[in-house]
Amino acid sequence: MAIKVWLTNKSGKKINNVKKFIKDVFNFLGIKDNLEISILFCNNEFIKELNKKYRGKDYPTDVLSFEGMDKFLGDIVISVDKAVEQKEESLKNEIEVLLIHGILHLLGYDHEKNKEEYIKFFNMQNEIIKNKKEEILLDEV
Repeated sequence: MAIKVWLTNKSGKKINNVKKFIKDVFNFLGIKDNLEISILFCNNEFIKELNKKYRGKDYPTDVLSFEGMDKFLGDIVISVDKAVEQKEESLKNEIEVLLIHGILHLLGYDHEKNKEEYIKFFNMQNEIIKNKKEEILLDEV
């Protein structure tokens, strides 16, 4: 597997080991294809504009996924501000959950279709979290 990760961080927080974390998730899922994925860490203001433009929702959200085509799986945009607001354990854990959430959406999983898909989606997300070997590294100063 050769997953190429394009990473942009405009959040102001130092976030490391994201590429290894993403590769670990794909490995756990058994995905062996050569793929590319783009990750953008941003603030609430930026993601709010994207949410309004592409989903018609005028508020910041935690994660957005935009499907790509061919070998480019797509884009994941994460608001670190929103992750800070809603974290239950640590910011590191919240960002990991949001990365996994975005990846599952790009792979075609959708928790908004019906109750059965909702359960399947979040069971898979929790299974990945429980079995991950890599972690992101975050300077939470």
